[in-house]
Amino acid sequence: MANSRVLYWFRTDLRLHDSPALAAALDLKPECLYCVWTWDPHYVYRARVGPNRFQFLLDCQNDLSASLTKLNPKQKLLLLREAPQTLFPKLFKAWRISHLVFEKDTDAYAKDRDETVMRLAREAGVEIVSRMGRTLYDPDELVKKCKGKPTMSITMVQNAGKQIGAIPRPTPAPTSLPDPGDTPLDFEQEQPPQQPDVNDIQRNDTEKSYSSGISGPGSDFAPPTLQELGLKPATTPHRGGETIALRMLDSIIANEDYTATFEKPKTAPTAFEPQATTLLSPHLHFGSVGVREFYWRVQDVVSAYGRHASQPPTSLTGQLLFRD
Repeated sequence: MANSRVLYWFRTDLRLHDSPALAAALDLKPECLYCVWTWDPHYVYRARVGPNRFQFLLDCQNDLSASLTKLNPKQKLLLLREAPQTLFPKLFKAWRISHLVFEKDTDAYAKDRDETVMRLAREAGVEIVSRMGRTLYDPDELVKKCKGKPTMSITMVQNAGKQIGAIPRPTPAPTSLPDPGDTPLDFEQEQPPQQPDVNDIQRNDTEKSYSSGISGPGSDFAPPTLQELGLKPATTPHRGGETIALRMLDSIIANEDYTATFEKPKTAPTAFEPQATTLLSPHLHFGSVGVREFYWRVQDVVSAYGRHASQPPTSLTGQLLFRD
């Protein structure tokens, strides 16, 4: 779309591959593309998140930013330190945004937040483009096919899924990106209330991720550090990011017997050496691996393996259906 100025709002879709929403943003043929993450105080102070989970998120953000820069040296993840509900009206005007694009989220807080942001976008004359990508099926469509009832079993998901249609193949990662536009920040940053802070017990120093301005202490839109969050060091060996997630998926798929005959009751999530499960669950949560990418790479192995392959609900694809 000629002269479109697109703000792509990354959330729990921290990847370039298998991203229907990002593909929709690029289909607009924007004259400029802003890749934005809003550092939402709800998750910093109101949701229980420890150092390990925050470190995983920061890994995902830094990896995504590096991947954006590889596609276009002028691009990176622009992390803005303010709640989206107060930030976006100012940003729409300052950056002259014509379109807001994001992946749909059905979590309770996210739905309320997105309703507010969409109302503000409409008031600002900004066009909204939203695409489902977090799950194999749109949860709202599943409920419709179940006559308004929530899906309480994998059988309900499978039956409703048959009515919706085939699970789409993943969209490929883009090979190029348009430039971002200018990024003036000639507006006031709204400081969030820090109390109540449900994560205070996890901190060994003052939380100061909002104290250095909306673009961070280096004025470079970089993700914060655990030190800025006042958090203790992470203790997990498991790190985040699309690069690591895809490497892990490659390793799983390379083991055809494991992939095709995986059965959930016979695995233990606490077994790490050797690992009994894929260890991809946190990557699915933060979106550093795409669920359709995972599903179809496994399904292709299962289809080629033949009649001795495991089947849903115990198989790997069955676990993804359980997630829906």
